[in-house]
Amino acid sequence: MTAARSNLGMSSRVDPTRHRPWGPQPVQLGRFASWRTDSTGGLESSTRAGAAQLARTKKLARASDDLGRLERGLGGRHSPNAEAVATKIAAIASGRRVTSYLRATIGTDPLTDKPTLAWHFDDGAITAEAATDGWYALLTNLHPDAADAGEVLRRYKGQEVAERRYSNFKGPLAVAPMFLKNHRRMEALITVICLALLIFYLIERALRLAIAPALVLAGLYAGRPAKPTGRLILSALSRLRLIPATTDTPAVIPNRHHYKPTSCTCSASTPPDHDDHQPDAQEIHAHACAEYPASAS
Repeated sequence: MTAARSNLGMSSRVDPTRHRPWGPQPVQLGRFASWRTDSTGGLESSTRAGAAQLARTKKLARASDDLGRLERGLGGRHSPNAEAVATKIAAIASGRRVTSYLRATIGTDPLTDKPTLAWHFDDGAITAEAATDGWYALLTNLHPDAADAGEVLRRYKGQEVAERRYSNFKGPLAVAPMFLKNHRRMEALITVICLALLIFYLIERALRLAIAPALVLAGLYAGRPAKPTGRLILSALSRLRLIPATTDTPAVIPNRHHYKPTSCTCSASTPPDHDDHQPDAQEIHAHACAEYPASAS
């Protein structure tokens, strides 16, 4: 925050967007003011600034209510003397997070021997805090010539795309915990997982590019349109069967409407009924012809 205050004068407005290979429009990341040095950068988010201002207004209002009730109860059973009032003031300042700008004077009335209280919020402290609303710092190893403040922001905001992929470990990929004896096996497992995530993402990306500029695919989820995800795509493809190619016939994906080609002359056969039999491609092809007969033409 100190760095942000010292660089407010050298900040400039940026309006970064994150472009996607699909979808109608780029994603607007918001309006930001930024500054950039060799290894650090500061960003001021208009959204965060508005949220900070709203939070400060609410906590000041709540602290004012608490202090008003305390004033009305001075000299009563809960606030009989100055020490009790000071304790309550400290609790209000801490609980409402207004310690930095609450100014309170506690005394004792010589006539009634009751405690007195005068308080106000320091406008200067509030103004100084408001000047840093929405600012946060980013540390980067990118040289300013390679990435300006807007590019640093785009890369920072793009982290969530990669981080959301980690949830696939516990979801579609269902990576179970396992004990590994050495670091080489750990590295190998991480490599395999990363390759699986890469393939998972590329499947999703390929379909989204194929249907662009549309964002949803009809019938993808329970017969309803849905945005293509790796999990939905693999679930839809899991119902398909592939008949391997042979020297005489090509690979075929059977379906119940029209599977058997007119030139197919194979005879349906039933594989031997014992566990150690491994059917070859011709037997699988013939069995599929019997299970998915050609439609009348």
